[in-house]
Amino acid sequence: MLPLRKISREIETIDAEDLHTRLAYRHWPHELNTLASSFDRMMTRLEASFKQLSRFSSDIAHELRSPINNLISAASVTQSKDRSPQEYRETLAAIIEEGERLSRMISSMLFLARADNSREPLHREPLNSVTEFERLMGYYDILAEEKNIRLTCEGDVSFQADALHLQRALSNLLSNLITDNLTDAWNVPLVISSLIFSLLLLAVFILWYRREGTLSIHHIDSRRRELFYWLAILATFALGTAVGDWLAENVNLGYYGAAVFFGTWIVIIAGAHFIFKANPVFCFWAAYILTRPFGAACGDLLSQQVDDGGIGLGANLTSLIFGFAIVLMIAGLVVSDRRKRAA
Repeated sequence: MLPLRKISREIETIDAEDLHTRLAYRHWPHELNTLASSFDRMMTRLEASFKQLSRFSSDIAHELRSPINNLISAASVTQSKDRSPQEYRETLAAIIEEGERLSRMISSMLFLARADNSREPLHREPLNSVTEFERLMGYYDILAEEKNIRLTCEGDVSFQADALHLQRALSNLLSNLITDNLTDAWNVPLVISSLIFSLLLLAVFILWYRREGTLSIHHIDSRRRELFYWLAILATFALGTAVGDWLAENVNLGYYGAAVFFGTWIVIIAGAHFIFKANPVFCFWAAYILTRPFGAACGDLLSQQVDDGGIGLGANLTSLIFGFAIVLMIAGLVVSDRRKRAA
C-alpha cells in the first residue's frame, strides 16, 4: 500500500500551476505502472485544454479592447465640454455603430468557439430559426456588405437539430447565394468569380500555414485557427459553386460530364491517400473543395429537365432523395458513435 499512498500524496499536491506533473517517470510497482501512465495521459489532455483556454481568453481580451476603447473615447471626448445637439447625435450614432460591431464580434466568437471537432458526437437540442439565422448573419454580414448584399431573416420555426451541423449547412447556403449574386446581379463571369475565390482560398491557406504551421482540421485548438478554418470553409463553398457552374454551363461539359469529372478526381484523391499514403491534409482539402461542385452537378443532373441536360426528376423529388441520403448518413454516424461509446 505504500506506493499507492505515495501516488495519492503526489496527486493531492497538483494544482493549476503544476499541470506539467507526471507520475510515470518514477519506478512504481508493475501493477501501478498502468495507473500512472493513464494519469499522465489525462494530465497531458488537461494541460493542453488549459493552455487553449488561456490563449482563447487572451485573444478575447485583445479583440474586445479596441471597440471598448473606442466607445469610452467617444463618450469621454463628447462629455469634456458642451456640444451642439447635432454633435451629440453624431456621437451617439458612432457609439451605436461601435456597439453593433462589438455585438457582431461577440456573436462570431461564440460561433467560432463551437468550430469543427471530428470526434464530437451529434448533439440534438431545441433550436429556433430566428436565433440561428441571426447568429450566422452576424458572421457573414461583413462579406455581404462588401458585395452590397443585404441579409434579412424572416419566419420563426422551432425544431430539434445539432446546432453546429446546422450552422455548416446554412454556411453552405449563404456562400452559394453570395457566389450566385456575383454572376446574376453583377454579371461577373463564372471564370472570373472562380479565379477570385481561388485566389481568396490560396491567400487563406498561405496566411493560415504561415501563422500556425499546419492546415490540419484536427488541430483547430485556438480561436485564430477556428477563424482560418471558417474562412477556408466559406472560400471552398464559394469556389466549388463557381467552378462547378462554369464547367457545367460555360465549358459545355454538361451536368453528367461535370459529375463524372469531379467524382473521378475525388476517387483519384482517395486512392492517393489510402493507397499511396499521400499527405492527408492536402488530400482532405482537395477532396473537400471538389465535393461541393460534385454534389451540385449531381443535383442539377437529377433535377433539370431533359432538354437542359438533366434527368428531369424535378427539384422536389431531388431534394427528397438528397434529404433521405443525408438522414441515412446522420443515422449511421449516430449508430457508430453509440457503438464507440458502448465499447
